[in-house]
Amino acid sequence: MKYEELINDISNINNSTLTTVERAINKTLTIRNWFIGAYIIEYEQNGVDRAAYGTQLIKNMAEDLKSRKIEGLSERNLKNFRQFALAYPALAKDENISAFLPVLSISLSMLKIRQPLAAEFELVPQNLFPALQNRELQNPSLSWQDSNYYQRLFSTLSWTHILELTRINNTTKRAFYELECIKSNWSKRELKRQMNSMLYERVGLSKDKQAVLALANEGQIIESPKNILRDPYVLEFLRLEERVTYSESDLEEALINHLQEFLQCFAIDEQTDMFGSVA
Repeated sequence: MKYEELINDISNINNSTLTTVERAINKTLTIRNWFIGAYIIEYEQNGVDRAAYGTQLIKNMAEDLKSRKIEGLSERNLKNFRQFALAYPALAKDENISAFLPVLSISLSMLKIRQPLAAEFELVPQNLFPALQNRELQNPSLSWQDSNYYQRLFSTLSWTHILELTRINNTTKRAFYELECIKSNWSKRELKRQMNSMLYERVGLSKDKQAVLALANEGQIIESPKNILRDPYVLEFLRLEERVTYSESDLEEALINHLQEFLQCFAIDEQTDMFGSVA
């Protein structure tokens, strides 16, 4: 072994270790953030004295936590954590709670859920977060999104990725971008660019879905897009027909045309209201 090889090997080990540690920390913080958000939602729904705090709840929480010298739990962050829990109610399932508790290095008893205790032989009591479990029942996650999937998701994507994904209300659409982030190793900036370019809608509108994905990801193609896509509402909204490939400019032009038509109709309606007829 040469000296230069020795230095390279040590550097590689160090960099690999730092990457592993960074991912572990990110995963732990992401799961922590969900639990904090879940607690907030549960209190909002079932807190005994919640009426006393009302709309100022999160602001009061941020101030009280700060007084305890706890950093990183600002009002803005607490709102983001709440949004995270609302976007991912499936994490309240017993199987996911069981999988995430060891990551946080806490036991079930440490959670101190203010609810009737379950039987001792049960690992996780039923309805640990009933408000979120009810939300999951009303808008269920996709069948293949199990605890292993979420473990991989939070191990791969940063908290900033997850926060961006929480802005997507459609479960299938969010899953599409989750998978693309994982498979194509998108940065947060790239994720935002692809979302702003309406990649999900363009894939759904195009007959050659693989070509659109190849164009968007510079040659990196998702394995089975039809497994996670459904016909998007924009097809009817923009009065577009399926064709081989839709580019960003095609979709942008259709949006502009549709907006112009809408504004013209609005102007006509407004004139009718004012004058009773249109000249």
